[in-house]
Amino acid sequence: MQLGAVYTVDELLSLMIINSDNTAKNLLLSNIDLKLVYNVYSDLKIPVPDFTEPECEVSAKDYATFFRVLYSCTYLSEDLSAKAIRLLSETEFKDGIVAGVPDNITVAHKFAERKYGEMIIR
Repeated sequence: MQLGAVYTVDELLSLMIINSDNTAKNLLLSNIDLKLVYNVYSDLKIPVPDFTEPECEVSAKDYATFFRVLYSCTYLSEDLSAKAIRLLSETEFKDGIVAGVPDNITVAHKFAERKYGEMIIR
């Protein structure tokens, strides 16, 4: 991202999901009513993370809930669910869950990095 540049919501969503870009996430969060975000977490019975914390965590179980409702189209429309899954499948991070999966199989996933001291865990 470039300082002073203008981005569309779609561009920010792509950066946030595909590149795990926290700057894009923060721009999106600063320009929407957070009550809407809290309602999604509440509707899905997932604890609301503290978005002000740089190291907010989401459990594997909670991620599974997001993927379940996207796959079954039970929260968003079919088109929006498909768009979210497409973005999640465009992630270029090829380690972790994607490692060992044949190239001809599409994997929708979310990755993050966490820095502990000088070690980065993916």
